[in-house]
Amino acid sequence: MDLQSLFENEMPPWQTWLIPAAGLFACLVILMTGRLVLSRRRANASRKDGPKDDPDHDPFDLGSLTERRNTTRRTGSPIELTVRNDNPDAEPRLAWVIDRSMGGLCLLLHEEIAEGTVLDVKPSKCPPGTPWVQIEVRSCKKTNDGHEAGCQFLRPPPWAVLLLFG
Repeated sequence: MDLQSLFENEMPPWQTWLIPAAGLFACLVILMTGRLVLSRRRANASRKDGPKDDPDHDPFDLGSLTERRNTTRRTGSPIELTVRNDNPDAEPRLAWVIDRSMGGLCLLLHEEIAEGTVLDVKPSKCPPGTPWVQIEVRSCKKTNDGHEAGCQFLRPPPWAVLLLFG
């Protein structure tokens, strides 16, 4: 096959642009569909959080207006903890971490704990020499499984200890 025979069988100009035009059309359809889906999610999120009349509100932040946490909350498999009051002679109790963040833990307990109570906690299955971590109970509410206590670290624990909480 020589070069001249290729040029003799040349496609008409409109057929040359058919494949790129089809690709561009498919891209536009995908972009418009994505934009439609994201706008619906934003509309649902703004309806869920209520009106945004706050002058300090960031319109690009889709988080809850009532959320006070500075770090993201993570769930995961429950981790069994040993819990004691700040009195080292007190009988330790069991609790489970059901939710955690860099700033604190959400514990599931058998009994109610008063807000403002300082507790010492550490995972039940941890290496010897693991330090106790002090937390303050910020809220406690009754659930079907027991009592959920939202707790804040008094001092952020070292990263190696924080990993033990899940």
